[in-house]
Amino acid sequence: MAAELHVGDIGTEIQALILDQAETIVDLSGATVLQYILYKPSKTIVELNCSLVNDGTDGLMEFITDASTLNEAGFYSLQGYIEVSTNKWHTDTIKFRVYPNLN
Repeated sequence: MAAELHVGDIGTEIQALILDQAETIVDLSGATVLQYILYKPSKTIVELNCSLVNDGTDGLMEFITDASTLNEAGFYSLQGYIEVSTNKWHTDTIKFRVYPNLN
């Protein structure tokens, strides 16, 4: 993510490296579901469909923001959700701030 996010930012890549409990990279190449669950300041929950950054063997997934993603100033929470075969995982939750613009 960018160092500072602002309301209306479009095209910002939100990437995550998915590791298991042993800190080993999870192979996402066979994933059937890759999502971010985004909790907005208004307490709205949005599921964002993600894509692989490369071929998935590197454990990287991403979402690129559009006009509806960062449309509120305030504190957001983000959690990844992945399904690979019969396995289903939620990642750690991160919190970040989206700042208002001057104009």
